[in-house]
Amino acid sequence: MSLTRDEALQAAEKGWREFRHQLRDLDYSLDWKRNPNDDAEWSVRDILTHVLGTAEQFTLPTMRRMLAEETPTVEHGPGSPYRAHETRAMSLTQLRDRLDAFYQEVVSLLRSSTSEQLQRKVRITWLDGRPQTERNVLEMANRGLGVHWPEHALQLYALREELGVAEL
Repeated sequence: MSLTRDEALQAAEKGWREFRHQLRDLDYSLDWKRNPNDDAEWSVRDILTHVLGTAEQFTLPTMRRMLAEETPTVEHGPGSPYRAHETRAMSLTQLRDRLDAFYQEVVSLLRSSTSEQLQRKVRITWLDGRPQTERNVLEMANRGLGVHWPEHALQLYALREELGVAEL
């Protein structure tokens, strides 16, 4: 079943709100990790660096290409997660502003595109060997904000629990 524009917009808003909600009160612990020497463990900043990197380096450029070209092919895969390295020195307020700008740009693209444009597809070649995937613009927006962001919101919630600031 294919998504409608309204469903994609609702999923994007829900994912954005969930993610933003989990960032509250974490200004003082942006770089906190239970095990500071464990590179596999992510801090709030690490999560934000990844989420913003994926959004700005993969999701948004891919959506723009899809709206401009007929069935482009892009590569994507684990092992080298996207990172917005310049975010390493930003405050949580600045990071929230970047998240909000990305969200607003996706919403603007979805609202301003024709129904025909929203059905354009991209071919994603997975670098981990999975079969090539095709997604349309609505599915890209949903995967980015409606699925990926809530996955990382759960990571933020786990950090909030460890810090003793999670809600019941």
